[in-house]
Amino acid sequence: QLATLDIRARARRLKAEHNLGLVIVDYLQLMHGSGRIESRQLEISEISRGLKGLAKELDVPIIALSQLSRAVESRTDKRP
Repeated sequence: QLATLDIRARARRLKAEHNLGLVIVDYLQLMHGSGRIESRQLEISEISRGLKGLAKELDVPIIALSQLSRAVESRTDKRP
């Protein structure tokens, strides 16, 4: 598992050495945050905010892929 800090360090290095143009995170749920967050939902929010800050800092787009819960399919109102 990668932490947001690991991604940040690698992206900064790649931006400096190779003019990084895009960051793609495949499966956001495999990342972990600071460890100070009590719920996984809040931790994913913290990770997302960190990636957004990194995108602004490095001026590169970041695409983060994530899996949504399929629990919505069992509800009568299927709106997310």
